[in-house]
Amino acid sequence: MASRLLELADRLGEDRDGAVVVPLPVTQAELAGWAGTSLETTVRALSALRRAGWLTTGRGTISILDRAAVARRAGRPEA
Repeated sequence: MASRLLELADRLGEDRDGAVVVPLPVTQAELAGWAGTSLETTVRALSALRRAGWLTTGRGTISILDRAAVARRAGRPEA
């Protein structure tokens, strides 16, 4: 999931106040389908990233607050 979120950030993200905001008007079920995971796995992954303070979610947006941490979680450390 972290890798897919980074892909979305690269494609659609907008830098705002140190965060990357991704306008994403889709449901978690649609996000799961796109990521190739179950809804349950997607919900757990998003929850873990939120608890870590690396992202926030809102109606139609995902804000990546700590891109480097999300990249490490995805197994692709960024410089």
